[in-house]
Amino acid sequence: MMPSASSSQPTTSPLSSSPPGFERNVREETNHITESSSNEEVDEEDQDISRMVLTSELKELPPLILSEYFSAKVTVRSKMAILKEIQIWLTEEDKTIFRNYPQLGPLIDLPIGGEFSGALAHNLLLRKTVCQKDHEVWFLIEGKPLRFFLNEFVLISGLYMGGGPSEDEIKAQEEHNELKNKYWPTKKSVLLVDVAKKLKELSITNDRTNDKLKLAFLYMVAGFLTSSDSKKVVNPSWLQYANDLNFFTQYPWGNVCYNQTLDYIKTDLVAKFNKSSSAYNFYGCPWIFQIWAFEAIPKLGEMMAKKLALNEKNKNGPRWLRWQNVQKPIVVSFDRCLEAMRSAEFAVRPTLNPSSKESQREYYLRIDSTTQDDISL
Repeated sequence: MMPSASSSQPTTSPLSSSPPGFERNVREETNHITESSSNEEVDEEDQDISRMVLTSELKELPPLILSEYFSAKVTVRSKMAILKEIQIWLTEEDKTIFRNYPQLGPLIDLPIGGEFSGALAHNLLLRKTVCQKDHEVWFLIEGKPLRFFLNEFVLISGLYMGGGPSEDEIKAQEEHNELKNKYWPTKKSVLLVDVAKKLKELSITNDRTNDKLKLAFLYMVAGFLTSSDSKKVVNPSWLQYANDLNFFTQYPWGNVCYNQTLDYIKTDLVAKFNKSSSAYNFYGCPWIFQIWAFEAIPKLGEMMAKKLALNEKNKNGPRWLRWQNVQKPIVVSFDRCLEAMRSAEFAVRPTLNPSSKESQREYYLRIDSTTQDDISL
């Protein structure tokens, strides 16, 4: 059955049985404190669950964009295998240096394993609501609204949304072509697969120059955070940026990743499936979107993933360092999760809020302060 767009007025649909109006309802829960292996660190993010909105502070539910369910296959280009390759190709000494760089360095310790759930992504995208804002998306899950916005993206990923090199510094850096001239002097364009091959070669020869780190950072950004096809051309400017590790790791990659990911979250599924397509690609970094779902809907995270205890590698990093994707989609389906949600009252986080420690971290401080507290549609 082909999808249909909703009207401009709130409606009841097969995707949600909730009425168009609802009241604020807040449940008090016992504070849940997760301790690290040293039993000294308190997980402040888990403490935030002590007050979670069961509905929302919005005065009425926004209408869903789609009113009918339809099945589709969702594929992703962002592969966890890229992080695994980087972890294999870098020595322990390399990784120690790598993780000390800001923004991207901590991602070397992202838990590897599990799978991306295309079924979860598709079912969430079917539940997008009408939203007049260009840079955020709202969803309606069993009558409860959830927001995916800069705040949520940054708390999950730890990527920088602002600051970094000035326009003059960027222009100056685009004059540097050392890596290109050294490794691919005769190639007109450098492909992602070229970067991977060269990085692997340097790991085999145990090259101790910074080139291995430069290519590892470039491979992470071009292949994982922005999920380019292996045969796609690496952005020439990014290759130039990689010549300077300090420049590269201060660059606001969050803007690049967020905009690309958001473009695909906001994809017009009605138009896409009117073309008789039964599958679509989710570009950008859909892993961030999946971890956001686990954070925003704790019951979902409990059933489909595993939240790790605090340790030395993840306690000062972004939230996705704490999540292990352990369940295959075929084992735990989104429909099964919805059944669990319908069977008992469940809590959601309509918006994600930083802990006191998170609010002081560089990645959070780089968010435009004028956008942080707006929860209107």
